[in-house]
Parts: sequence; C-alpha cells; structure tokens
Amino acid sequence: MRTKSVKRTVSLVAAAALVIAGASAASAATIEEVPFADINSYESDIYEGWHQEHPAGDDSIAWSDEPAGVQLGASGPAQLINGLVETDAPGEAVGVNELIDLIRGASVDVAAGEVVFQIGLFVEGPGDGWTTLRPVSANADLSDQATLWTDSKGFLAAPVTLEELADNAEIAEIETVYLAGFGVHAQNEAVVSSITWGGTTFQFVEKLTEVEDPEDGENGDDNGEENGDEVNEDEGLDDNGNAAETGDETSADDGDAAAATPVSGSPSYTG
Repeated sequence: MRTKSVKRTVSLVAAAALVIAGASAASAATIEEVPFADINSYESDIYEGWHQEHPAGDDSIAWSDEPAGVQLGASGPAQLINGLVETDAPGEAVGVNELIDLIRGASVDVAAGEVVFQIGLFVEGPGDGWTTLRPVSANADLSDQATLWTDSKGFLAAPVTLEELADNAEIAEIETVYLAGFGVHAQNEAVVSSITWGGTTFQFVEKLTEVEDPEDGENGDDNGEENGDEVNEDEGLDDNGNAAETGDETSADDGDAAAATPVSGSPSYTG
C-alpha cells in the first residue's frame, strides 16, 4: 500500500509517461477541459484526479493567461499529476506492452519552459516496488523510439528505450505493472497547456467554456421577435385591415424554422 512518501513518487512517474508520446496523438483524442480551480493542492492529501504533488510546490502553481495554461515552478519545483487511484490504493493493473502503447500515444503541450513527463507505478505487485518512470531529457518526444527512459528506484540498470524496456521486462518475467498516475514535473518556471493520455487530451482552462443557449441572444428571443409575432402581425392583415388567409401558414412556417435552430454542443468533444 502507498504511504504519503510513495504517493509523491507516483506523481513523478505519471509525469514521465506523458512526455513520451508524440503530439500527433492529440489531434485524434477526446478533449476534456480541466478548470484550474479543480486542481487539488498537495496539502489536500487527495491523490486521485488532478493535483499538485510536490510537497513544497503549492506556492509554485498558478494560472497563466499568456501563454494560457498551468504555470509550474516559478518559486520552486512543482508537479502536476493526474492520480488514477485513491491514496493508499493499489495501482491499475496494465500489461507492460499496454503501458508502452499508452506512453507512445501520450504527449504534453508545453507552452513555455521545460517539464519532465512522469509515470507512477508499482513494478513487483500492488503496493510493492514503487518507482517513477520518466524520460532522461526534459520536453522529450514521447513518440520517438530513440528516447531514453530511466526510473527513480533503479529497476532499470541504465537508461533504455521503450523497446529495451519491454525486452528487460520479458527477461525478468514481468508481464504486469500497476499504474497509479501520470503528469509532469517542473524544476523551473514552465507553462503546460494540455496533456494527452489514453486517447484523452486534458485541456487546462481557467474556467469551463460556456455553451450558449440557442434560445437566448441573436438566434433566440430576438429572432423570435423578428420572425415570429411581428411577422404574423404584418402578414395577418390585408390592405383593408382584414385578416389574411396566409397568416396562419406564415406562423406555422416560422415556427418550424425556429425549431430547426441547431443546438450548441458540449465543451467536451472529439477533435
């Protein structure tokens, strides 16, 4: 089971995994907005979901307007991690090859500075063999087969590529690892706009995008006045002030047109 110190290590592992993937994966990913206010602090002791994971990093995370994104590392190291399990819970069981596929499909949109992608996992079994998997270099191309990886606890004797990692796991007869989280670590000031993992691009925003109600504004009430009641009044009288036969027909047509107004979609969409 994870202790608080293990929890911190997990966040580092998560960050490494994101950096591996190429940016091309983001174009086909589902986009999920993450409001800055929903990112928990380290002091909250909440691991599951997006949170700041460095024990001294709560004063080093903020929202950046320009460039837009989560600012990390301005006053010291900080980590932005998405925990996949609750504190002290075992990680999610994934095959080694599945983990490598997740890494190759991950990416980080770094708007400024440098970050290191990290993945937190248990190697030997649930609650045992905790380590943080990460690229050797900051802002590494996660999709590049030549990118070298290392870990925090020395399970890897030397930096290896993902292909070599798979070979080493096979030799050691390790088929399954236990994934706890992913994210990024910033030693110095950096801004992260989004992180893609498992087919989802987590887009960091100051607040959720508001979806316009089609019944309000220019396409709603205003149009109803122009194309609805006012039109019926004009069309409903002939030159002598008598009701015209076409009044009801005009009203019906306008009603159908109003009903056909398209409805805006959800902030989460497939890009």
